[in-house]
Amino acid sequence: ALTEGLLLGNYKFDKYITDKNKKRQKLKNINLYKTKSSKSTKTKLNRIQEICSTTNLVRDLVNSPSIDITPNELAKTARKIAKQSSKAKVTVLGEKEIKKNKMGLIMGVSAGSNQESKVIILEYKNKPKNKKPILLVGKGVTFDAGGLNLKIHSSIEGMKMDMAGGATVLGAFDLLTKLQPNLHVIGIVPAVENLVGGNAYKPDDILTAYNGKTVEITNTDAEGRLILADSLAFGVKKYKPECIVDLATLTGACITALGYTRAGLFSNDTKLRNKLTAASKSSGNKTWPLPIDDIHRDKVKGDVSDLKNYTGGLGAGSTMAAAFLEQFVNKTPWAHLDIAGVAFIPSETSYRPKGATGDPVKLIFEFLEQY
Repeated sequence: ALTEGLLLGNYKFDKYITDKNKKRQKLKNINLYKTKSSKSTKTKLNRIQEICSTTNLVRDLVNSPSIDITPNELAKTARKIAKQSSKAKVTVLGEKEIKKNKMGLIMGVSAGSNQESKVIILEYKNKPKNKKPILLVGKGVTFDAGGLNLKIHSSIEGMKMDMAGGATVLGAFDLLTKLQPNLHVIGIVPAVENLVGGNAYKPDDILTAYNGKTVEITNTDAEGRLILADSLAFGVKKYKPECIVDLATLTGACITALGYTRAGLFSNDTKLRNKLTAASKSSGNKTWPLPIDDIHRDKVKGDVSDLKNYTGGLGAGSTMAAAFLEQFVNKTPWAHLDIAGVAFIPSETSYRPKGATGDPVKLIFEFLEQY
């Protein structure tokens, strides 16, 4: 705990600060004294150093402006991570492949940007004990202006952080390649910008998802669930996973409900929910279970299409988003973590700095280890 506090608490995002006096002094050495040193202690310290290093990597990605962290840059980061181990590999789908795979929701969201969208697919396999892979899916909106439902002044600032779910998935694979547990894991990060442009998708448009379901666009600012939906459907069909965990800075409603200390946890499977709750407790990355009821499932059904991406006036915004995502996982055990409140915070608390926190990288890796 001491080491973790020092390594995470000493973090400062000062990459763009030119005045050396304003940069935080970095810790060069930490000497820990113990009456009996052991191999076990060194292994534990090495593990926590790697977790903290990766957490800070994720913080850097999320804190960096979208002019530098584009979909293509996320893909480059994924390639660097995969090169760290022969047990990992990466495939990046560009716009031609996305179109060929008929990922109509991803195509719609990215249409207003001149940045090419990417679907980043990572795979890690090391003498797995799980017969079918675990699938991680992370929202990678590198900037979210809201599309034609343009965000207001107080909401558009900070939207560089809307790729924190994708950054968390990249972080999980960074740790998998370094600490190498016996698992088979697939990661999918749909990386796009949601901007305003001549080709931008519009309210009332009807898009066709990868799984063939039609979706009426009732709000272009409910874009995260769209790119996740295509990725979930693609992952389920191609990899037939044992379970799915998706992560996304999905709704402001989750911040209203839980503030900046807990992620919202939704699931269609009690065992999977319990595993994530256990990892939450051991990691210190807090979650809170939230429900999806039949009324929410009914409300995401469309009037002129199979589904609609947003239903106003009902409240329970984070639940409505989860109910939409549930339509794309079939019967696969699935959990959704809404990390809008925990991934990026307005003020420093303890070892969590203002801005990107790196949560819930440790939770996801401990979930994988314990799995």
